[in-house]
Amino acid sequence: VSPDELAVRVRKALEAGRAEVARLERELAERQALIDAARDAREKQSLEVEQQRQQALATARRIENENLAREADRRRREADEKAAALKIAADRSRRQSELVEIAATRRAELERLAESAASDNPDILIETVERLEVVLREVDKQFADALQRSLSAADEGWALRLIAVETQKPDITETDREFKARVHKERDALGADRRADLENIRREAEAERTAQTRALRGQFDSALRTLKTKVWIVKGSAVSLEVGDFDRNARIWPFTVGSRDPVLPMTPVTVTADLNRTPDPRAAIFALDTAVKAGALTGEVDWGITRDAENSRFGVDIRAVRVRNLTTEDVVAEARPNQRAAYFTAGRRASPTGLATLIVTSRTEDGVGEVLLNGSRAGTTPYTARVPEGSYALEVRWGDDPYKVRSQNIQIKGGEIVEVSSLFPPSYRVHGKGPAGGLIFFDKGSVSNGWRYLEAAPLDTHLGIHLSGIKYWRL
Repeated sequence: VSPDELAVRVRKALEAGRAEVARLERELAERQALIDAARDAREKQSLEVEQQRQQALATARRIENENLAREADRRRREADEKAAALKIAADRSRRQSELVEIAATRRAELERLAESAASDNPDILIETVERLEVVLREVDKQFADALQRSLSAADEGWALRLIAVETQKPDITETDREFKARVHKERDALGADRRADLENIRREAEAERTAQTRALRGQFDSALRTLKTKVWIVKGSAVSLEVGDFDRNARIWPFTVGSRDPVLPMTPVTVTADLNRTPDPRAAIFALDTAVKAGALTGEVDWGITRDAENSRFGVDIRAVRVRNLTTEDVVAEARPNQRAAYFTAGRRASPTGLATLIVTSRTEDGVGEVLLNGSRAGTTPYTARVPEGSYALEVRWGDDPYKVRSQNIQIKGGEIVEVSSLFPPSYRVHGKGPAGGLIFFDKGSVSNGWRYLEAAPLDTHLGIHLSGIKYWRL
C-alpha cells in the first residue's frame, strides 16, 4: 500500500470520525434531555449506565484508531520522499483524536449525573449490580477485541520489515559470513523492537481500559458493597409471633418468630428473654406479663441478600430476629440466627426457592463417610446443611471401594428437616456372604470388567438374576 493510499484512508477515517462525533453530540443532547426528564430512579439509572457504556466503547474505538494511525505513520516515516504526506496524515489523525476526546469529555459530564447505586428497593439494587456487571463484561470484550486488531495490524507491519531484512542482498564488500552475521543482528534487533512495541500497545490499551471503566467499576463495587451490607426490616403483620410458657424457676420466657411474607420463607426462630439479667427481675416479669396479656408484643426480622455469582442466584439471609414491646419500644429478646432462608434468581425475588435442613448420620464405629449430593462432594458424616428444596441423589462413600457405597434418592421440601441414616456396608470376604446373598468363593481384589466377586448362588438361578458388578456360577 502506497503512502498516498494510506493518506486517503486516513482522510476517510477522519471524515467518518467527524460524522460519528456529530452523531454522539446528538445522542448526548437527547440522552441528557431524557435523564433530566426521567423521574423514575430505575429509568434514570439505566440511562446513565448506558451513557457510561457508550463512553467506554467510544474510547476503545479511539484507542484502536490511534494504534492503526500510529502504524500508518511508522510506515510513512520509512519513505523519506513522502514526508509531506506523513505530516498531513499525522495532523489529521491528531485532529480525529481531539474530536473523540471532546465527545468523551461531554460524556463524562453526563456520567457525573449518575445517582448513587444504593436503593431502598432491593430489586433496583439487584438490577443495578447485574446491569453493571453485564456492561463491564461487554466493555472489557470490546477493549480486548480492539487490542487484538491493533496488535494484528502492528504485527503485520513488523512482518513486512522482517521480510525486507530476510530478502536483502549482501553488499559487494561483505563476505557471506559477514552478511549472515549482519542479517542475524538486524533480525534480533527487529525482534526486540517488535516485542517492545507490542508490549507498549498492550500496556497503553490496558491503561485506557482501566481509566475508562474506573467509574463503572467504582459504581459496581459500591452497589455490590451496598447489597452485601444492606439490611431490610420486616415487621407488623408480615411477622408471626408465638409466645411460649414462662419458666418461673429459670425466669426465661421463650418466643418463636416467623415470617408471613412469601418472599421471606424463613424457618421460625426461637428467642428467649432471660429476665435474670435485668436490674429488677420481678419488675421485668410483671412488665412482660402485662405486655403479653395486652398483646403489645411484636416480632421483627432483619434480612439481607447475599450474591452467589458462581450459581447465578441470590441468597436471602436472616440476619437478626427481635421481640419488641410496643408500649415501651424496648427489645424484649433478640437473636442472630445467621439463617439462609431461600434462594432466588435475578428478576424473580417474588418466587424464592425455599430451604430445608438435611442431616446425614452414620454409626460412630463405621468411621467417617464422604457425603455427595448430585455427584458433588458436600462434606463428611455427620453432615448437616441447609439446602434448597428439590430432588437429590445422595451417596455416602467409605474409601475408594465401589462396594462400600450407600446410594439413595431423596425428595426435600422447603421448611422440612430431613434426617437420613447411612450405615457402613458389610465387609465381603471369601467363604462369606456376598453382595448378592451367595457364598463368595473367589475375590479378584478389585473391580475390573464390571465385577469382583464370584458367588455360589444359594438357589437355582436358571430364571436369571441380573445385578450390576457381580458374576454368578451355578455349582
